[in-house]
Amino acid sequence: MRYTSGYRNLTRVWSVRVLVFALVLAPAAVLTTHEDAKAQTMVNLTVDPASVDEDGGPQMVTVRATVQDTATANIIIALRPVSDESTATIPDDLVATPLDQPIVIAAGQTEGVLQVTVIPTDDEIYEGTETLVVEGVEIPTDTGRYTIMPVSLEINDNDPMPTFSLSASPEMVDEGGGPQVVAVKATATVASSVSTVIALAPLLEQSTATFPDDLVATPLDQPIVIAAGQTEGVLEVTVVPVDDAIYEGTETFVVVGVGETGDPLTMPLTLEIIDDEMVPAITLSATPDRIDEGGGPQVGVVTAKASGVSAADLHVGLVPLLDQSTATLIGPSADLAVLELVADPNIVITIPAGQTTGSINLTVVPVDDDAYESDEYAVFAGSLLDTLTEPVVVTIVDDDTPGIVLNGIPTSLREDGGAQTVSFDVEMTGSPVPVPTVITLVMSGTAAQGIDYVWGGAADIVIPAGGTSAGTQLTFQVEDDEIHEPDNETIVVTARWDHQDLGQVTLTIIDNYSAPVIANPIPEVSLIAGGAWRTDLSDTFAGKDMTYSASASGDAISVELTGSSLVITGNYLGSGRVTVAAANAAGSVSYNFGVSVTAAFTLNVDQDTLREDGGTQAVTFTVALSGAAITVPTAIALDLAGTATQGTDYRVNGTAEIVIPAGQKSASTQLDFSVVDDAVYEPSDETIVV
Repeated sequence: MRYTSGYRNLTRVWSVRVLVFALVLAPAAVLTTHEDAKAQTMVNLTVDPASVDEDGGPQMVTVRATVQDTATANIIIALRPVSDESTATIPDDLVATPLDQPIVIAAGQTEGVLQVTVIPTDDEIYEGTETLVVEGVEIPTDTGRYTIMPVSLEINDNDPMPTFSLSASPEMVDEGGGPQVVAVKATATVASSVSTVIALAPLLEQSTATFPDDLVATPLDQPIVIAAGQTEGVLEVTVVPVDDAIYEGTETFVVVGVGETGDPLTMPLTLEIIDDEMVPAITLSATPDRIDEGGGPQVGVVTAKASGVSAADLHVGLVPLLDQSTATLIGPSADLAVLELVADPNIVITIPAGQTTGSINLTVVPVDDDAYESDEYAVFAGSLLDTLTEPVVVTIVDDDTPGIVLNGIPTSLREDGGAQTVSFDVEMTGSPVPVPTVITLVMSGTAAQGIDYVWGGAADIVIPAGGTSAGTQLTFQVEDDEIHEPDNETIVVTARWDHQDLGQVTLTIIDNYSAPVIANPIPEVSLIAGGAWRTDLSDTFAGKDMTYSASASGDAISVELTGSSLVITGNYLGSGRVTVAAANAAGSVSYNFGVSVTAAFTLNVDQDTLREDGGTQAVTFTVALSGAAITVPTAIALDLAGTATQGTDYRVNGTAEIVIPAGQKSASTQLDFSVVDDAVYEPSDETIVV
């Protein structure tokens, strides 16, 4: 298929192929049954369904041959495509089987049927609705008795009609870049079976660049061709911008793709020409740039200065920057009125052609209220060609003082507290102000900075714009001088704003020279008679410059104190209490704890070796107490262990308990050991541990 026109009228000219069929002839006996007729018989061919879908896959089509009167003999009709009347070709567009078999209208019947499977070729090329025209041929062909009308089968295309778009690479050229090649690409949404020709037409009414005053583009008179079966075509255009010395900004050259009839096929394509002349830079200034809140109407001059001379007037718009201004510039609560802005909000400063400066007078009337607002700022910028200049700032000097309440937590510091943090908060009375307010904390008092303490942190408290409170934290490191100072020193923290003192907080430094305290109480002590226990009272008490004392109650124990070293001795069985104390210039503290004394003993035997073949052997065990005798009987139990196994390697008889009578210090018992002689060599002697 070939497109011969453009966007709206598309006429298809189809090329077809002739398919030669191999016909399967009926037997000769059947062919001889044809009868002569005085007139030709009309045979109608029909197909059902009359169309198939390109993407439908294999589809069954019934081809039916019909005569009006009953056939007196078999009518055999072969089917063959009519190539010059068909727009679909076999096998490029479809395959139909078994199209090489005939349709037979049997004698006595009025119709014959052939089931044909049609498989369309599902391509991705737009072709529109295609047709396959089939005619019937009587067999044999020389009778001339039948007139057979052809039949058409339509193939419904599943590909949409293509639409087209244009793109350029690059999309912009530099004014001072000389000849530059731009690839203009035409793209179709779907491939077509024929070539598509798209011409490029300039849209001068949409272009800001004039042709050829601002550029020359060649060969713009040649079309873009999208070949059959393809979706895009490219035309390389050489663009030569005219490099003038005039600032023009970015210019545009707009073209559209049109068909052979001149109707547009695409949306417009824009090519930008980047100007190589810089936009003049504008600088604003104001004289004066500070006005007094209570000064009444004051006239200022705003001047715009260009970085270079322009061939045309430069119109610089004066734009108030509301988001950067801390003063309210518009509305009933405005902090000032600019009379010229009230008269016309579109103030323009004109820099005449051939000059670099232009100016305008502004009459500013500040509102003199009684509320603290700090210095406020009215910020303006210039606008040239949608570009804002650096702003100019006019300061309104406030003539009011803020009300401030200062608080600090905690208000006391310990001399031995190390680094200690104090949180300071300021609260502003009255309404919030639209600018930050900076309060500086200043230190004074009886404590000397740098000697008695040092501090760190941000001493400036910044109340943000629109807020009424803020805070900071300072860290104080107090000097621990280890001197008893009954009168605590102070640090006076003052909130200062613009050389005015607005509030104070007093921090008291608590002297750490205090009376001793009990840091680690001594637990109850247990001693063996004749034994001793030692401790250091500097671990028991906490304080400075401490002296210690110690005493004992009862005769069972005694104490000895050397400096802070305390020794407690257990004299004999019994108990007592020890009192210890610490004192310094600030006071004293004491503490007492109990001490119990118990007896200890030793275990002895009269022999420590038994013979395996010695039979029953007696061993005497004696226990002796250390220290004084105990006033009650004391029972000592003997337990047996070791590598020898009782009951296997030996047996024992006797009382395994020794009782020391009251008032005595020793006693004995005898155990009889019967060792088993196992007649086994044992290189390592076995043991009984008592």
